[in-house]
Amino acid sequence: MGDKGKTLKRIVQSPQQETKKWNIALALLMTALSVAVMVLNNTLSIATTMLPFLATLFLVPIVVQLGYWYAIGVWLFVCAVSAWLVSDPIALGLYIAFGYYPVLRRCLAKLPTRYQRFSMKFCYFNVVFIGLFALLLFGFQVQEVAVLLIGATPVSIFILLLLYNITFFLFDFIVRQTEKLCTKTEKRLPKWAQKKRPMGKKERKQLRKAKKAQETAKKKDQ
Repeated sequence: MGDKGKTLKRIVQSPQQETKKWNIALALLMTALSVAVMVLNNTLSIATTMLPFLATLFLVPIVVQLGYWYAIGVWLFVCAVSAWLVSDPIALGLYIAFGYYPVLRRCLAKLPTRYQRFSMKFCYFNVVFIGLFALLLFGFQVQEVAVLLIGATPVSIFILLLLYNITFFLFDFIVRQTEKLCTKTEKRLPKWAQKKRPMGKKERKQLRKAKKAQETAKKKDQ
């Protein structure tokens, strides 16, 4: 193959190879940061609630830049590693239950009205949160949950649930702001590092011309 054919081949293939490298590097970096934050629960027991939500924020760049399936894969991997390394069952349960929220939030954003989005988010949170603590208390008989609820009255349980709902509201706000930041940052990245979008007619024509030129160069070399 001549120099012209090699140059055309490099133009066609190089962006794809660079994109794959970028995707893998970003996914590995966010995975490592999520695992590191989850492992901190072993030493910072005071931040049992905050650290799982902080680890979840590292999923936002993956959702924005790489898409849903990369994010789901990272979440599953972090869940598996955390189950092995994290000794705090409450922190582990919170990450398993809410670690995929950036993906779910993107899906809920497609609902037509703000009221529907708001109500679905808090219905999801309360159902999953209550189910999680019931499972930890009655299913796995976690002592930390039992100690937390010793001497609790209906009023104190309601206040605790209200505080967690406020925490979730703040968490949702932070996720939204992080999405905006990641979207702005993506526009400043090189074109090969930006998320792939469906090609238009012009892009398809240019790709066909490049392939035809490459085939012509091959025939001439032969």
